[in-house]
Amino acid sequence: MPEKQDRLSNSEPMKSAEQQAQMLVAEAKQRFPIKQEEEYLIVTCAQKYDDPDLACRIIRKLEQAIYNTDPVAVERVLQEAQDQIDRLPDREIGLSEMHEYGYRQDDMYPLTQERALEMHRAGFKVYCLQPDGIAGTFSSREMIQEHEGIFGIRKADWDYELEHLEDEYTEDMAYLHPPMSILEKDEALQLFDAGETIYLITTNLLPITATNRMEIEYGSDYFQISTEALQTARWLQAEMQAHPELQSLREAKLLLENEDRYGVYQLKMDSPVTEELLHQSMEILQRQGNLVERENYHLVFTDHLYPADTLESIYARFNQDRQADFDGPSLSVTDVIVMNRDGVLSAYYVDSLGFQELKDFLPQLSSDNRTKANEIIYPMEGPITMDTKGIEVEGHEGTWHPVEMQELNGRQFFLLEHETYGDSVAKVIVDDDGTLFAEDLWNGFDEGARAAIAECCIDAGLPITPEFLVGDRYMVFDVSEEYEKPFAVYDKLTAQYCRADGEVLLFDTAQDAQEKAAELSAQYREETAVGPVLQDGNQHRPEPTISFYVAECMEFPVLGEYHDNLTLDEAFSLYQAIPDEQRNGIKGIGFRLEDGSDYDGDYELMRGGVISRDLIALVPHYQESPLVQRAITDLDALLSHQQERGKPAKETGERQSVLQALRARQAKQKAQEKPGEQKKAHTHRKGKREL
Repeated sequence: MPEKQDRLSNSEPMKSAEQQAQMLVAEAKQRFPIKQEEEYLIVTCAQKYDDPDLACRIIRKLEQAIYNTDPVAVERVLQEAQDQIDRLPDREIGLSEMHEYGYRQDDMYPLTQERALEMHRAGFKVYCLQPDGIAGTFSSREMIQEHEGIFGIRKADWDYELEHLEDEYTEDMAYLHPPMSILEKDEALQLFDAGETIYLITTNLLPITATNRMEIEYGSDYFQISTEALQTARWLQAEMQAHPELQSLREAKLLLENEDRYGVYQLKMDSPVTEELLHQSMEILQRQGNLVERENYHLVFTDHLYPADTLESIYARFNQDRQADFDGPSLSVTDVIVMNRDGVLSAYYVDSLGFQELKDFLPQLSSDNRTKANEIIYPMEGPITMDTKGIEVEGHEGTWHPVEMQELNGRQFFLLEHETYGDSVAKVIVDDDGTLFAEDLWNGFDEGARAAIAECCIDAGLPITPEFLVGDRYMVFDVSEEYEKPFAVYDKLTAQYCRADGEVLLFDTAQDAQEKAAELSAQYREETAVGPVLQDGNQHRPEPTISFYVAECMEFPVLGEYHDNLTLDEAFSLYQAIPDEQRNGIKGIGFRLEDGSDYDGDYELMRGGVISRDLIALVPHYQESPLVQRAITDLDALLSHQQERGKPAKETGERQSVLQALRARQAKQKAQEKPGEQKKAHTHRKGKREL
């Protein structure tokens, strides 16, 4: 027995995953050649996941591929190993460092502080990991900044993000995504408390709901809400100013909106009559001469009122079947239930036996105050003029009034402003009959608005005057339901199909029709010698220019690094400078074309190292633009040059683990802490702009 103990005491300590992987590679080199970059990839993969068996599996696959003289299989094995490393949310730290730090649970991916702050800003839940293996609740930005250890993100959250990162978002899913408006944290908390649905801002294409208050309180600085809900909230806030008797935005939502809702009122603990009223039946209150008055109560909960809901079912919901999002006292005698059903308000006292209706509990709000803006109806006789009020617009809430009129294409069009929200919401354009022609307008009759009007005229089969022409004169229409051939060329000015010898010109393919339309448009430009006329009446387009921008996240540039007004060379250099592990989204390069056309503005040029040729091909104007096509050619050359020149740089010397660096930094901070030390300036990010 002593001999056995001596052997155990002299045994070597367990080797790390990195050391075991290096030994496996050394053994494998005796059987087949392994390049230095391949060895580095194998060892790194094992170290990142703290799993030497992972190195063993990679070596076995690689050996089989080399034995079969299959270079494609070799490349596939190496790419799979690289993909596994890339799956980690932070490539600066691996599971080995996290386990050595003391957190050995299998539910987290580790993060450095810098990456933790980035992911927190992008809407992820980040945890401050402790050396004793505790993660606790997810952390706020301030908690992340103060924590001096390692951070984590739940594996389930990150794996779900990766699984849905490449999901295709189509127009069929658009109904799931209402128009959104940005909120700062304080307003998001206020509206969440009022019962509104608040959404996180993440890299997901579809909105993610904040399920509890802590997600907002500890979350990022910005959130989003449906634009319609925000407009309703702003209307309620305006009504609260007119009616100070309303206690809160939550109460205004309950009493003023025509949505079916119920609310629970409980006595205020600081009310002087609470002791006299608490748990007293209505009979005792009446005998004592006490009244049930709303100023002694406050609204503690409100929710949607379903058709099957009754007073008894609501009472049970706060006693036998407790609401998950309500942590107040159970519903009991002296509490009040208010119902708003079909626009009719009623209040009920919870008595010792049953419920007693309260006639004078609620404030006296006029029917006008309780009628939502979109339900106010004004009679409108005859065509719209600048003096018309109370205009209703199809597909839009509330009523509108004109603020500007312009005569375009031989007709009168009116720019309308909302009568309740004014210039805080977008404007719309209608004709004198009230037909909607353009919406979501912030700059009046600008070029985009006039283009929308022209498109509506074309869709309605109305002719276009030369002064109102946007783009080329001729376009291609699908006429397969009218003629034996599927395509024809449409003349915007005459609102008719082009004809030859009295017959409509028909084409078998869209390409043939497009070529004919381009030929006729070119002929028209030569005849008029001015080309398509600009909306401001200027017959000479400005000299076309193109600039470029770089975004860390092409889908949501607000999430991360952003640079604009660049040359292509500058953009490509900045694109390369953004680290691959900086994963707020897929980084890329875009262009801003300014040539006086409808297509002035930002558009994607490259995403994730791949030129967006298919996306650009969707816009014929970009296909025909020499500047855009030159940008594609030049960018292709830059990418080819990079591929020919670039190979991954081989690391030399010893690598210091993140954990070692963290401990060294902590020791240095404690030893050399200097009060008032100047902080380093951060680089500008688009996400920090004023929203």
